[in-house]
Amino acid sequence: MRAQARARATALLAGTVAAALGLGACSGHHDGSAPPPPAATSTASARPGLPAAVAHAYATTVGRAGATYTFTYSYRFHSTGPTAQLATTGSGSVNFAAHASQSTHSAAGLTGQSRLIGFDVYDQVSPLPGSTAGPGRWTHVDTRTASTTNGATDLGADDFALRVGYLDVALPPAAQVGTETVAGVATTRYRLKVDIRPTSAGGTLSPMAAAFHHTIAGADSEPLDVWIDQAGVVRRLRTDVTSDVPGGGQREVILDVTYTAFGPPPTITPPPAAQISPG
Repeated sequence: MRAQARARATALLAGTVAAALGLGACSGHHDGSAPPPPAATSTASARPGLPAAVAHAYATTVGRAGATYTFTYSYRFHSTGPTAQLATTGSGSVNFAAHASQSTHSAAGLTGQSRLIGFDVYDQVSPLPGSTAGPGRWTHVDTRTASTTNGATDLGADDFALRVGYLDVALPPAAQVGTETVAGVATTRYRLKVDIRPTSAGGTLSPMAAAFHHTIAGADSEPLDVWIDQAGVVRRLRTDVTSDVPGGGQREVILDVTYTAFGPPPTITPPPAAQISPG
């Protein structure tokens, strides 16, 4: 019984994180080549009608090389019965130029770790509280060759930390909501939408990722709130998408990412081979 509970909880956590990873921007090149470095300019910068801070925020932010971040991912399913919900919280660091990040996260009483290095995604889930078992083994997915029925693994090259790429497909207009302090830094908050049509994908949003967004949102665009500091650097991103579910009910997905500090890029390496499950 305990094994079954662990399996369910592990699947729940893994599914939550995988789904969250499928909601943002990714490099999306699945031809076997290495992920390209972040673009020096954004396609959004060529779109008239966007405030300069928004149009240049992507390029300015990835130009900072490295960052630490925290995130919260919430999923709620509303139907005629009780609302089902699950929240995942975590923190980590990102190397923008290497398209790599590492994070720890927790949900449903479980903790886990994730590492993204190019197209390679490594995940580890710890045992249930009270268990005498040691740390769980890591799993490894090469997103160039893996496939799943829901597309989450294919989109594994996306990551919370790299979600700043949303701004590469920003749509005018962008409304200035006000000024707020984020992680001790003064920022201006903007509200806008991002283009998630597969035919409009470019920069850091691949056609596959755009198609995934399109299905989740049930629309050609997705709402985005972004907090940008006086230097033009993104300090926070938040999306809140509600859509109908086939068969009845609605799902609401909320993702909130805060970049807490910028500095030298961290060195991110795969787990030791002996700790990675075969397959």
